[in-house]
Amino acid sequence: RLAHKPRRMRALLRLASAPQLSARLRPLIRGVPSCDIPRNAWLSPASRSGAHLIRTFCSSSDGKGDGGDGKKPDGQDEDDGRSSPKTGKEVDTFEGNAIESKKSTPYGVSSSDSSNSDISDGHEEADAVVEAESWDGHQEDGLVKFDPHNISTLPPILIFPFPTRPLFPGVYQPCEVTDAALVEALVTAKASSHPYVGVFLPKPEFSDQASLTDPTQVHSVGTLASIARLAPTPRGLQLLLLGGKRIKLHRAVQTIPVMMARVEEAKDVVTEVEDAGEGPQLAKAYSMEVMQTIKEILKLNPFFKEQMQMILERSEIHEAGKLADFGAALTTADAQSLQEVLGTLDVTERIEKTLLLLKKELELSKLQSQISKQVDEKISSNQRRYLLMEQLKQIKKELGLEKDDKEALVTKFSERIATLQVPAEAKKVIDEEIQKLQSLESSSTEFNVTRNYLDWLTALPWGIYSKENFKLKRAQKVLAEDHYGLDDIKDRILEFIAVSALCGSTQGKIICFVGPPGVGKTSIGKSIAKALNREFYRFSVGGLTDVAEIKGHRRTYVGALPGLILQAMKKCGSNNAVIMLDEIDKLGRNSLNGDPSSALLEVLDPEQNQAFRDHFLALPFNLSRVLFIATANEIEGIPRPLRDRMELIEMHGYTVEEKIQIARRHLLKKQQEVHGLPPGTLTVSDEILDTLISGYTREAGVRELERQIAALCRSAAAKLIAQREGADETTDTADDHHAPANAPAANSAANLGPAMSPMPIGYDELVEALGPPKFDAERDVVARLQKPGTALGLAWMPFGGEVLFVEAEVMRGKGQVQLTGQLGDVMQESAKAALSWIRAHAAELHLSLLDDEESLLSKRDVHIHFPAGAISKDGPSAGVTITTALVSALTGRLVRADTAMTGEVTLRGVVLPVGGVKEKVIAAHRTGVRRIILPEQNKKDLREMPQTVKDEVTFIFASNVRQVLDAALMPESGTQPEPSTADGPEPTGLEDSHPHQPATI
Repeated sequence: RLAHKPRRMRALLRLASAPQLSARLRPLIRGVPSCDIPRNAWLSPASRSGAHLIRTFCSSSDGKGDGGDGKKPDGQDEDDGRSSPKTGKEVDTFEGNAIESKKSTPYGVSSSDSSNSDISDGHEEADAVVEAESWDGHQEDGLVKFDPHNISTLPPILIFPFPTRPLFPGVYQPCEVTDAALVEALVTAKASSHPYVGVFLPKPEFSDQASLTDPTQVHSVGTLASIARLAPTPRGLQLLLLGGKRIKLHRAVQTIPVMMARVEEAKDVVTEVEDAGEGPQLAKAYSMEVMQTIKEILKLNPFFKEQMQMILERSEIHEAGKLADFGAALTTADAQSLQEVLGTLDVTERIEKTLLLLKKELELSKLQSQISKQVDEKISSNQRRYLLMEQLKQIKKELGLEKDDKEALVTKFSERIATLQVPAEAKKVIDEEIQKLQSLESSSTEFNVTRNYLDWLTALPWGIYSKENFKLKRAQKVLAEDHYGLDDIKDRILEFIAVSALCGSTQGKIICFVGPPGVGKTSIGKSIAKALNREFYRFSVGGLTDVAEIKGHRRTYVGALPGLILQAMKKCGSNNAVIMLDEIDKLGRNSLNGDPSSALLEVLDPEQNQAFRDHFLALPFNLSRVLFIATANEIEGIPRPLRDRMELIEMHGYTVEEKIQIARRHLLKKQQEVHGLPPGTLTVSDEILDTLISGYTREAGVRELERQIAALCRSAAAKLIAQREGADETTDTADDHHAPANAPAANSAANLGPAMSPMPIGYDELVEALGPPKFDAERDVVARLQKPGTALGLAWMPFGGEVLFVEAEVMRGKGQVQLTGQLGDVMQESAKAALSWIRAHAAELHLSLLDDEESLLSKRDVHIHFPAGAISKDGPSAGVTITTALVSALTGRLVRADTAMTGEVTLRGVVLPVGGVKEKVIAAHRTGVRRIILPEQNKKDLREMPQTVKDEVTFIFASNVRQVLDAALMPESGTQPEPSTADGPEPTGLEDSHPHQPATI
């Protein structure tokens, strides 16, 4: 009955395809003639994504299938095999019905067992009918007559986008697929009865997408390829495709998650010219030229031979179209150029494009061959030179004119130690290592390690000392030439040299210069080495976190070297050098690689550095004659154990007068030389230098001053060159009328322009080069002290002293105290102590006359503010300044604008001494302050003050708060002098200097 009802039979076939139902339904359709259910016709639910169910069933010519009696044909295995051993042909079976199918090449894909013979049972070849039905149950195209030689009768195939390059017919193409949906679809296609895919090149704008969902995203012409091999990989699938015929994408059947489409064959177009037959002749000529070009490429690039053999195994290239495909597949052209060849159906045009690509490939191969030849010639020349040098060495060795490398090394090391006073322990180790070196092969690793070790052992200055000079006059002259000011530092250095002269050496002396940046710590160290006639070596230990940088690496490590100390000794070549350890206060500590500060203890300790042991050297080395000089910006950053082993010498900032002399004697000369200006080009008066220092710099040292002078030199250089170019243009115009035609151009310095005349720098030139002044300290102080409640204090910072404003405001409230300005705990306690003293002495200060005592104590809020809130401030020395500002705010009396103060206040009103007096006084003098109130006990610090500061500043010493108030506050009717009307911004003290450094008040 089913034989006469095709629709029901198809439905039953679909059900019978399921493995779980086939056992029951097979007996029901056993009588159906020649029915066959393909093995992989049923797709699992996981692979239903857009794939189509393909049903193929055949009927014989007489309506009866062989083996209809339920028996298996001869050659069929009992395990339902798929091939017959007798015929070697593929056999599909279904309950005794055997149908043989030929593995033919209907789409241009060759097979090793293809045959044109008839079916083995003698029947005619059956027609195949393909039913393509979508998974939603709607029939796509009904029943389509399947023609093995007509691609358009194929069911919808998978569209495989390959972005690298197009696939040409007859070419194998391996690739890797990682997209999950595409991997599943490829596995399904491989398992089907039509294992073909359509390989298309995506358009450039879609080449980066893993999967494509629109037919317009790929080129219209592609290649029908058979899946030759599939292999799973951890990332997805390894695929090998074999190109067949050209195809065109006809219509997309499915786009998500993969694209399925019907395709049609893109046949070649052969242009015929009726009159003279130029078309075929032209294609033949192109073919001959293509073959000749391929032969030339093969001569230059052997890699193409392998590609050519692989392609020739699968295709014939006698035809012009196939030859064009073959030639294009050989090239390394870009994907779009190859797609143009693939998409060209006219054979003549296609082979013309292929020839163009081959010619480009030929030129590339010629260039590659030329480069390879040059490299080979260079290598051959080096090899020839090496062989000749080896032969020359052997000839000299035979004649006794030269020794081998090992003997030369031994001789070199022996000659070195002959001039050294090596200690017995080190001498013994050196002799043992030399003997070890002689017994080792030159090619061994241990040989190189031993040679490196001996090289360092014999390169160190064992017992070598430079002749020292302890003459005080020479040292004084050197220090005076290199530095201006710093009289106390120079006196200390001269004392040090005098003691060394009496003792005969500087043994056990470790000096540490502490001071702000730019005050000359490093240059002082150089001057000491110059005065003592010693070698100087400097290295920075700032940020050093590895002990091996100080004590070296052990020789077991690859590339091991001694530490910085022994490297400095080797560099200096003497055992009494001056070694400067810069930035010792920034030394890294407690790192994973050890504590470098602890490693420096052995270096800087006079009791231990006589036998300093480096990890690499593993021998004691005497450092007692070395003069170590350290530098630091602040004492607190130096580890205490190191601080105990060094003699600290504090270097404070320079005064304005000292900076003027430094600029005139050193900085101007140096910068004029650096910028190519002859000495004396810039003439600057002391007044201009004073304006430059006071209006453009605010620092303890002279680094910013040097930068500003460099800016002046650059401006002068630009003006000078502009003048010379103007003079040259005038000279050239005049010479054009008189100079002969063949006169050579003059390029000497004499012809660059007129002689350079001095360039005076006035205020206008200063403003033109540097802009308006940045600071106007005197005007700023006077302007800000025009209202009661503001006082001027002094602060110490790691980079020098600074002035500090304190503002106080009293208002009605509930007796609360508010402190702002990023204050530390100590400073907050100082403010509270000052307020308590004022409340306790309200009657004495005549504050009770302003209001009743109860209102003063409980109904007034006090706000104390320290400007420059970005800078953290702490310390007890602002006590007198806070007290003065509060009394000024409560009484309405102004604080003198020319007065600054510092000192700690107790609850009893006693003014206690503070530190950093010299830095604070210098900062106040630099700001223009001429009256300074100091604690009585700080009178001893005046001995360290520069004489110019002592002459220009009036010092008032106070032992209690009453004395401070009497000296700082103006009479009730007093007014401040009017500030200067000079142009310039109004800086606010600390905020113009180092914004991230805490201030100690």
